Amino acid sequence: VRTTAAGLALLPVAGLNGLPFPVLPRRSRVALVRTADRKHGVTEVLKLLDPTGIAGKRVVVKPNFNTSDAAPGSTDNDTLSQLVTELRERDAAAITLGESSGPPQTRGVRERKGIFDLAQQLRFDVVNFDEIPESDWTAFAAEGTHWPDGFHLPRLVVGAEYLVSICCLKTHGFGGVFTMSLKLSVGLTPKPIRRTMHRSPDMRRMIAELNTGYRPHLVVMDGVDVFTDCGPSQGELKHANVFVAGTDRV
Repeated sequence: VRTTAAGLALLPVAGLNGLPFPVLPRRSRVALVRTADRKHGVTEVLKLLDPTGIAGKRVVVKPNFNTSDAAPGSTDNDTLSQLVTELRERDAAAITLGESSGPPQTRGVRERKGIFDLAQQLRFDVVNFDEIPESDWTAFAAEGTHWPDGFHLPRLVVGAEYLVSICCLKTHGFGGVFTMSLKLSVGLTPKPIRRTMHRSPDMRRMIAELNTGYRPHLVVMDGVDVFTDCGPSQGELKHANVFVAGTDRV
């Protein structure tokens, strides 16, 4: 990777008045911790990354609650609870968890995972994107995308003072190929438009386009248990025993 990046950095491109200048590769800080202990993984990966700008902010957390299946089918409660604890210790003003599950109903997924009890215990709010009014959605035009009618994302996420994405690491059937940080955006859309995406041969491009509508300030990926085939709710289970964190979804 270093060799390739170094070579690309020397490739000339057209600059001012046609004069060439080198393209410098953009670097993103990524923290990686090897552990099978999720709470320890969250703590250590944030200690390495040392994220800033949390104090005094109203934080929105987007987990992976596609279903209520055990990790990596969904975000593990230990991962979520430790992340909320870490945000509190960094003086977050408020914490709100927002999600829309699918195909199962979002409220049922949260009940089976015990999220309402956890929210009461750890003092965070819970928003069901299936139940918010039309006025709480931000519309994005179809022009320049593969979305025939454009797409919508929650205002809560688009305008978040500080947004955290909690990802799983797994393969994903039904055309998704794999799930990490980019495909997490599908759980931010109104359910009816997901049918359009899943029928399209441009699904992966459409997923990428959803990500142009918002930007997380922190991405934490739980890679303790992973699927290497099938998914997203069940698959061939392996133990990678890693946590990854960064500010760049890619």
